[in-house]
Amino acid sequence: MRGISDIIAVVLMIAVAIAIGVFVTNFATKWVTDQTTSSSIACAIKTNYVIDDVKFNYSGKDELLVRITNKGDQAIHGFSFVLFNVTNIQTIASDSKLIINQVTSAKALQREQSAIMTLNFTNASTGSGELIGLAKSATKLTVRNDACEAVSASIDSVTVY
Repeated sequence: MRGISDIIAVVLMIAVAIAIGVFVTNFATKWVTDQTTSSSIACAIKTNYVIDDVKFNYSGKDELLVRITNKGDQAIHGFSFVLFNVTNIQTIASDSKLIINQVTSAKALQREQSAIMTLNFTNASTGSGELIGLAKSATKLTVRNDACEAVSASIDSVTVY
């Protein structure tokens, strides 16, 4: 019996390896391109903001003052808030009437701009006492935005006056 010569076998193995390498490279390139050009990834890469300060009852009223600074390239607006304490979690949507000085899409925060928003719990139609109690004992505040929902910022302390 005669077999394939050693040279032909090596050439075939190299050709198969190159074909597999080309296939994998094309697949990986397309996959990475698809993943990095999606709108949610693009906004997440460009969005970055911090909660500078959170104060409750600073002016003697049952209000939570939140100062936010945009550190990213994406303009941000429409902030919603999630208050946490040991036993309760409360979400305040971006369209809530409790939020005073909400940042709108028409006046979105640009890079290095700050905004102070006020959550006025005395304006709550129901459960204002529960919200005030939650704000007084809050262990964490998370702020989300409508411009890029994939990104949020959190702070682990609320200063109570």
